[in-house]
Amino acid sequence: MTVIHSQLKIQLDHVIAEKIVAFYFAQALTELTVLDGGYFASVFLLTLADQRKVVLKIAPDQNKVMTYEQQMIYAEFTALELLRHAGLPVPKVYAFDTSGMFCTDFLLLEFLEGYSYRQVKPQLAPEGIGQINQRIGQHIRTVHRIKSPTFGGLTPNAKRSPSWREVFLELLESVLLNGEQAGVELPRAYAQIRQEIHALAYVLEEVKEPCLVLFDLWEGNVLVKPETNELTGIIDLERAFWADPLLEDQFRSLEPDANFMLGYGANPLKMPHALMRRSVYNVFLGCVMVIECTYRKYGTNDFEEYSRGYLADELERFDRLRLT
Repeated sequence: MTVIHSQLKIQLDHVIAEKIVAFYFAQALTELTVLDGGYFASVFLLTLADQRKVVLKIAPDQNKVMTYEQQMIYAEFTALELLRHAGLPVPKVYAFDTSGMFCTDFLLLEFLEGYSYRQVKPQLAPEGIGQINQRIGQHIRTVHRIKSPTFGGLTPNAKRSPSWREVFLELLESVLLNGEQAGVELPRAYAQIRQEIHALAYVLEEVKEPCLVLFDLWEGNVLVKPETNELTGIIDLERAFWADPLLEDQFRSLEPDANFMLGYGANPLKMPHALMRRSVYNVFLGCVMVIECTYRKYGTNDFEEYSRGYLADELERFDRLRLT
């Protein structure tokens, strides 16, 4: 994997890293490494004098992110605590610093052994892939057993409501407004996207129970040991919130992996209007992916081109489902 270059990411001075290590661990920093892959936060591996490895995750400049991304590092801290309490393989939080004493808000996290599932999956045997996918299903099922009285974000200023329809439509609107403000062109007019989704908003009213949803647990955020097919970690939880379980990435294709479903133990896509609901979420996700490229200013156009293709495809599927 390569480092994802984004102008949003904070560049960490070695002297600042040394001060953070001295303050929180009372020892010297021996090595500072930029970790690969992340699209949002800046992530570094700190090697301490006692050879312990610690992950430092720094939030981007809050004045440059999209509205729904405000204070996301708070969401990650909250999600980590909830999942750790539930016995899931997430890193321990050593510190959550919002003081501004060293830099913007950051987390100091336990370093988990393992490789990105996305990175090693092509080298795994089919039975190994099946085992890992089943374990992901089991873990996601555990996540969805964590409940809340209201839908909404995990951040201090998040909109919360007992109505999933209200929360989702407000989230969608914030993303579309950010796109309009930044002059981002979508394959369909903003007004048309709003109109078509609002016309189907009744399908959102069927979601009654707020569950913890990770939303972004794609294969890049799962750590595994390929020699044993062991799932060693779940990382990057800043997008977690109280929502409809169908928002999980594993349901995005509308045809989830059979081993994942075996581990999950149920198929929420069989519920009334579930396919339509998930299609709405796919259009929302496609809008997010396209619009965020303008805010993050990646070094290449590769991700934007992929995102535009994804959104165009999902709008076509959305049309097929809503017109049948």
